[in-house]
Amino acid sequence: MQDMNHTNHETGYTLIELLTTMVILAILAGSVFMIYMDSYRDSTRKSVQATLDSSSQIAMSVIEHDIRYSFSYNTALPIGFTDPYGSDNSGTPITYKGASATSRALILAQYATTTNSLSNTRQSIYIQATFNCGTNMYDNPKLPYTILYFIRNSTLYRRILTDTTTSTCNPPQYQKQSCPPEVTPWNMLCKTADEVIADHVTNFSVSYYSGSDTTPTDVYSSSDPAILDTMDSAEITLTLAPQGGGPLSSSIKMRVAKVNH
Repeated sequence: MQDMNHTNHETGYTLIELLTTMVILAILAGSVFMIYMDSYRDSTRKSVQATLDSSSQIAMSVIEHDIRYSFSYNTALPIGFTDPYGSDNSGTPITYKGASATSRALILAQYATTTNSLSNTRQSIYIQATFNCGTNMYDNPKLPYTILYFIRNSTLYRRILTDTTTSTCNPPQYQKQSCPPEVTPWNMLCKTADEVIADHVTNFSVSYYSGSDTTPTDVYSSSDPAILDTMDSAEITLTLAPQGGGPLSSSIKMRVAKVNH
């Protein structure tokens, strides 16, 4: 016989239990989110750092090649070379002293070639001078060209200047005169755009050494236009940092001796 005095209670969560559960779930979700965000920020930092390191290494490899194959460092543009834009597109001449100690200009002289300087089939371009351009062509002087490294708006550019007025024995010359990419129309000298070597540059400094000296020569306080003629090697310091600053940066220092003299 059913007990009429038995009360049938329904089980369930009280409001306090529901609120407690929601608080716990919110804390767990917040913890998971914070872990995810920390992981995301760490991954982003590593990606930015890897990009900076790669960019600085690539830039340095280009600079190293140019220095090694140069036959001289210059304080200013040699006679016969024209740069209508300068480092700021206003025509201000580029000098080796640069805008500041951390944004020096590097001016290199190399010999022009008939093809890419890395090609096994390259030949030097010879000037029509004392000897004829036949069998005695190789007794004539080689045609030089100029490479400029300079900073504008935190970007390191590489500019090529060529001598188009001197008659040569074996044209055409592979190297082409370059100009700022944003300047249009280019003048008749310009054949291609300046090469961007690195962005976000905070330091591009150049020190020069004579022989096996371990201390750089104080060339920046000199007014002698031939002060760099006796320098055998250059030490380049390149530092990149992301836009807006922050703790991330990539800095490389390298001393390179020129092979040609």
